[in-house]
Amino acid sequence: MITCQEITKSYGEHVVLASVNLDVRRGETYGLLGPNGAGKTTTFKLVLGLEDLDSGRVLVGNRDVDKDRARFLADVGYVPEVVPVEPRKTARQNLRDVGRLYDVASQELEDRIPELLSFVGLSGTGGDRVTTFSKGMRQRLGIARSLLHRPDLLLLDEPFSGLDPEAQRELRRLVETLASEGLALLIATHRLAEASEMCDRVGILHEGRLRQEVPLDDRSRESIHANFLAPVGEEVLAAVNDLDGVGAVERGNGWARILADDDLGVSQVRSILQGKARLTRYRSPKRELEGLYDRVTSEGSKA
Repeated sequence: MITCQEITKSYGEHVVLASVNLDVRRGETYGLLGPNGAGKTTTFKLVLGLEDLDSGRVLVGNRDVDKDRARFLADVGYVPEVVPVEPRKTARQNLRDVGRLYDVASQELEDRIPELLSFVGLSGTGGDRVTTFSKGMRQRLGIARSLLHRPDLLLLDEPFSGLDPEAQRELRRLVETLASEGLALLIATHRLAEASEMCDRVGILHEGRLRQEVPLDDRSRESIHANFLAPVGEEVLAAVNDLDGVGAVERGNGWARILADDDLGVSQVRSILQGKARLTRYRSPKRELEGLYDRVTSEGSKA
């Protein structure tokens, strides 16, 4: 759906993003996970065209966004951390104002507003002034605003910030429903728990670099992370990949991620990589993400 190729951004001598590559597919929820200042919001600004790229490209399908910005913006919805609303107006009036900005036809807009208010759980509050809304209600109104023009891609920047547990559960439900309907969702967050519960894949962004991607959709297998002690040839990982107890091997710069079906597979991997790599075993996607996040952010800070 959307692909970022080698996107880079600097402010003077300070490199905010360095050659970041990522893609988000239809029906997928991708989490851009990193501490504050990692470059998550800057990534969103570049994707949305709010700031200019130093280098790199953003593609929707095979279309270069910079060459057709207006068409791209018609396909994307954006929910910032603080939803911009007019608090003295009602929820319905806020949606009507945004719909007109998107040139949604008048009758379609009037039909769409109650439909979206119902979808986000605000059907009984459409006539209420937004000044009376809680943070969670404003966040849900923000999602309704972003969906008025029927986008294919939705960007959410720190959507769980300041929400109570019930509001977080409601937001997760909305995200899951949107993904099941075929939207591509890109979520920027610094919260490990939300990323591991909601996302199909997570990219760990630290100090302007996408350090690692972690798929979270294969929950039946055990994951082994191998940090190589010295360079290894392709034949070594090919031997690992050929093992009956191994399902997949993903290689990065100095590391590999191996999915093992059972304890036998783990044992076979250890026998081949003994002395060649430091192995860490993870029994669940959430535990794997926590371990990798801690390692990546601590190593990045020392570099």
